Amino acid sequence: MIKASKKEAINKPELLMLVVEELKKAKNELEKSAKKVKQEIRNAPSPMQSHSDKTRFELSSIYRNSASLIEGYNNAINKLNKFPMPKSSVDSKINLGSLIEVGENKSEHKYYFLLSVGKTVKFKYAGSICIVITPQTPLGEALIGKKQGDVFEFGNRKTKIIKVI
Repeated sequence: MIKASKKEAINKPELLMLVVEELKKAKNELEKSAKKVKQEIRNAPSPMQSHSDKTRFELSSIYRNSASLIEGYNNAINKLNKFPMPKSSVDSKINLGSLIEVGENKSEHKYYFLLSVGKTVKFKYAGSICIVITPQTPLGEALIGKKQGDVFEFGNRKTKIIKVI
């Protein structure tokens, strides 16, 4: 999990770079795992050595899924590296690049960072958890176009938008 220490010291482009770094770490871990699986495929018994080729087949399936996930991480990283961070103002509507503070009381405040790609990145911001969401998620759909002070409903719960950064 990424930790951004002080709200005043962090700006959205820096947060975006933190998200990219977290995606790179996750991709690197996945690449290491895929490399191990590829080696296991080579070491698995061939059909001539066993009565079944099930082990190689299953490992090959895992490897293909890993390769697909790695490609997804690469696409996400490339998109975020090119993402133009919009300027925000007090009356800004929530859109791509918005950092949204929501909650009813201080103990329940959360932040959402609305980006074009997410991959379940979480980080600590201003003492609260911040989660990267996309406009395609149900929560992203509920927030798009809202402004500071608006109340939105999500999961049978009404929540107030404290700030749009």
